[in-house]
Amino acid sequence: MSDQESAKILLVEDDREIREMVKEMLMLAGYEVIEAADGVAGAAAFNPDFNLVVLDVEMPYKSGLELLKEIRDKSDTPVLILSSRAKIPDRVLGLDLGADDYLVKPFEVDELMARVRAHLRRQKRKNKAAEGVQVDQETGRVYLDGQPVELTAREFGVVSALAAHPGKNFSREELFERVWGHDSDATTRQVDLVVSKIRSKFKKLGKNKVIASVWGVGYRFEG
Repeated sequence: MSDQESAKILLVEDDREIREMVKEMLMLAGYEVIEAADGVAGAAAFNPDFNLVVLDVEMPYKSGLELLKEIRDKSDTPVLILSSRAKIPDRVLGLDLGADDYLVKPFEVDELMARVRAHLRRQKRKNKAAEGVQVDQETGRVYLDGQPVELTAREFGVVSALAAHPGKNFSREELFERVWGHDSDATTRQVDLVVSKIRSKFKKLGKNKVIASVWGVGYRFEG
């Protein structure tokens, strides 16, 4: 898939001449562009489905920095700032508030388009890395295609143990020892019950096969 395919860009710029020029260049490159002429309109138009936001700073009603803060409260969508403010403190402020890039006006169209392509490539790689099942050991959370899966501590333990060794066959006894421990009053039958609950939760999210049964042995993680 190329960078252009399915790429949706929000362009927020109050200077009509600049807005129309940038929009034309983006559309010629094959991107879908939604435009807004001020910060309030940009806030109304934004949603996390955008692949990139190209954002002016000095705008009426709501500044680009105010809109940037709102975007960062709800999304990690890449934001490329366009601004006539060229001083280092202004650039630092924009980046510290969550912008991913800062391009000073006047700018060369070729450089703008190169930066757009770079951000879309990074976003594409990031989205690809988030596909499938991810286990975050630090937070004790499991995600499916970036969406959190609500698991109990036991369910997380089973998924974590299996996911640490994809494709490896685990016996019920191995899983029981890793998750329940030696001192538990439970039995290996609990492994089957927990696996069944895990499968049910993933199935509701559209993932039918996360843990495979291995006849005569136990289970295997397939992600």
